[in-house]
Amino acid sequence: MKKEDIVGRQIVCFKFKGDSVLSYSTQARYEGKLATVRSIHEGQPKYSMVEYEDGNTDYYPTDMIVEHLEYEDRSVDDVIKELHGLFRKIYA
Repeated sequence: MKKEDIVGRQIVCFKFKGDSVLSYSTQARYEGKLATVRSIHEGQPKYSMVEYEDGNTDYYPTDMIVEHLEYEDRSVDDVIKELHGLFRKIYA
């Protein structure tokens, strides 16, 4: 998935470790709720603006949004293969 592909997608808000520019503070009250990715910051593309369902906006790390969406987009077959592999390890 390219970074540009995340704009317009919905995410379930998640906890993340902040850095020197972005900290996880106001986002905490939205953890587990839906938000829509509105844009990738032009000057700092490692951050993306999301809009919560109540209309408030905030920033999340772009790479983490990409990972989050890639994880959610996995097919049922991918999940079954992953589980099969885990069971093989457990019962081997």
